[in-house]
Amino acid sequence: MTVYFDREYNPYGELCNWYWHHAPLIFEDKEYPTAEHLYQACKYQHSAAARAYAEAIRLCSTPHGAKLLGRRERLRMHSWQRRLCALIDQHAVAPDPDWESRKLAVMAAVLRLKFDQDSQCRKVLRGTGAARLVERSRDSYWGAGRDGRGANELGRLLEALRAELPSERSYQQ
Repeated sequence: MTVYFDREYNPYGELCNWYWHHAPLIFEDKEYPTAEHLYQACKYQHSAAARAYAEAIRLCSTPHGAKLLGRRERLRMHSWQRRLCALIDQHAVAPDPDWESRKLAVMAAVLRLKFDQDSQCRKVLRGTGAARLVERSRDSYWGAGRDGRGANELGRLLEALRAELPSERSYQQ
């Protein structure tokens, strides 16, 4: 069996990085509304200027905006996108130079934090049993890609995490 997930508001949305937590994720005494916010902010921890930009990512009002800021992607179709472009222009920083070699481990740590802190997400992940987990997205690294043959690294990480989750009783003690 395969479980597909794609958007935070669809079935299995709790598996998505854009899922809005009932209580924010806490990392280093800061609150992050979604795993996407935390993951994108982690790219910018290598200098004081980068950490200031990470704070702008953390405070972004949507996970989509956090992703655009994290990628330093300049879209100008809507006014909210133009505001993000201004933030990008204010912060002349690049992601951590070692990011590509670290991103998989960082995502695994973000997911572990998410599922440790959010019981609803944990319940949904456990409820997938032994199913293959596939992010249905255009991203061919984290998801299945446009043609369905992507690396699906997010799904793989979730499967590995599911296998490592302690019993629910461990969380209640």
